[in-house]
Amino acid sequence: GALAKCGTGRDAQIIELLRVPTMTNMHEMGERVVANVAHSIGRLCGNGRMVVDDELAGALQAHATATAGDFKPRGISILMWSLEKMGIQNLDAGLVEAVQRRATATAGGFDP
Repeated sequence: GALAKCGTGRDAQIIELLRVPTMTNMHEMGERVVANVAHSIGRLCGNGRMVVDDELAGALQAHATATAGDFKPRGISILMWSLEKMGIQNLDAGLVEAVQRRATATAGGFDP
């Protein structure tokens, strides 16, 4: 896939601690939780020591696509930053379109 496997040792354990509840509870997550989880994983991956697996990255993208209409401007920014930090090289086209629509609709409310 587009992503390498998780790191080894402690790094892999940290990702797994986020992965299991995320995959189990994904259907219940609102936009803020999706953005927060993605941010946590993105920060871990951003240090260059590990990369999230394809299944988790795909699930986050699919759920973010389905809930994109609920995202606030800050959540959109956090989500997209996080996906980049995860090392995802080919974002899901549906996610990109959904985020573009939502960003256009909410741009006036963005207050960094």
